[in-house]
Amino acid sequence: MAIRLTWTDNSNNETGFELTRETQSGANWGGSVSFNIGSNVSSYDDPINVPGTYRYRIRAFNATGTSTWTTYAQATVVEPIPTAPSNLVATVL
Repeated sequence: MAIRLTWTDNSNNETGFELTRETQSGANWGGSVSFNIGSNVSSYDDPINVPGTYRYRIRAFNATGTSTWTTYAQATVVEPIPTAPSNLVATVL
């Protein structure tokens, strides 16, 4: 499973993007992880293997500096419902 993040690339001179992900733990946010993403893209698929609530923000950068951060976008991943069993057989013993 993954969370797809999309944004509008408003720059024509970025070297890339810095994306951060935080994980909610109770009422608090923590576990910050940063990803560097190449220039001239507007989406990223973050593979998530653990159910939970995540929030993201992104900014552009180049040799001169960084843009401001976007506001946070949030997504909640729930554990999928298991597949139903099949081929149940009742046998008299």
